[in-house]
Amino acid sequence: MKDNLCRIGYNKSEDAYELLLSTDGGKTWSMTTRAKCRRCDKDNPDDEPMFIHISLIEELKKAISLGYRVTY
Repeated sequence: MKDNLCRIGYNKSEDAYELLLSTDGGKTWSMTTRAKCRRCDKDNPDDEPMFIHISLIEELKKAISLGYRVTY
């Protein structure tokens, strides 16, 4: 289990944050969850998106509970 790692990465082309998992100590990574950046102010559609969906946080919590260690 000590080789199981997780991290959050930014995908610029999708403007989204992704939960990445590795089971080989960080040699290879697979994307499990993607959360596109969102804006809350519908009155100003030109504002920069600055929020993500809670599902990314929930999946990160799930990975940690399964023994994945957060790395950067």
